[in-house]
Amino acid sequence: MTKSWNIDLLLPEARNLYQSIEAHFDFKVYHRLPIRRYCQNADDLKRCARRRRNPRYANVLGDYSEPGEGPNAITDPHGSFEILEGGYVDLPKLIRRMQDYFRNESRLSDHHFDYNELKHTENIWRYSTIEAGHVVFCEGTGIQKNPWFRKLPLTPVKGETLILRSKSLNLPPSIYHSTKWLLPYESERFRIGATYDEADVSPSPTSVARNELIEAARTILREDHAFEVEAHLAGLRPSTPDARPFIGEHPSEKGLFVFNGLGSKGASVAPEMSRQLIAHIFDAADLDPQIDCARFNQQTDQNYATDKDRPSTS
Repeated sequence: MTKSWNIDLLLPEARNLYQSIEAHFDFKVYHRLPIRRYCQNADDLKRCARRRRNPRYANVLGDYSEPGEGPNAITDPHGSFEILEGGYVDLPKLIRRMQDYFRNESRLSDHHFDYNELKHTENIWRYSTIEAGHVVFCEGTGIQKNPWFRKLPLTPVKGETLILRSKSLNLPPSIYHSTKWLLPYESERFRIGATYDEADVSPSPTSVARNELIEAARTILREDHAFEVEAHLAGLRPSTPDARPFIGEHPSEKGLFVFNGLGSKGASVAPEMSRQLIAHIFDAADLDPQIDCARFNQQTDQNYATDKDRPSTS
């Protein structure tokens, strides 16, 4: 149990952004929920107890519950701790609503991007009828095909989740973490995840992960609840060697920026990273060196793509 990187900075910025979006557009996407973290063995219990005595964790780690004091639906041989300030963002809903908004404002073009059509002349980047002083690539694992940034050391890590339906399972609103996390929804539905696979980088769901998650659900739940698989979801996390994002400008192509490497924590990381990048572009503010993609310049011979790889920019 370790605090996520920079979480005391990232979480307030994320919360403020999502709540401002909710207020402006009048729909709910940010759901604050406590997280109940179940200890797996006696050593795990000792580690959690040490964290609770550490002042750094005072704002996130709540009370300990003895075995059996939590929801009786969860297997609980070693007790659990409450993690405060938890929650989740309904990202599919958020993305759909924002796409609709920008499409209605004629500010979203949804089509395949051709790198060869992006040209740089007289300090302006041109793509079809669009002209811009700055271009920001937010491609996730698609960066591996980007001729300007593909040499940044990003690794796809596959994750899969299931949405299950059960008429017999009844859990109070919370996020339950016991080897895997379990999130109850309304209407007899809950979600369980996630797997972690560095070998398979295909975007398709797999039967191996499906069976792993179903077995995890049966292990986490005290009773043998009957449930059916409503949806099986898969995605690729953009992972970096130091678990820090790639943010910043290309070392030689002025006006080209990258926004990537958010890993599995994009919902909490993206708002603060966006704020920093905007301040960097428009106010010449320095980026946090921990996220600045310039930290990899030496490793890539001061460039992220060879002249042979890169499209013509004139």
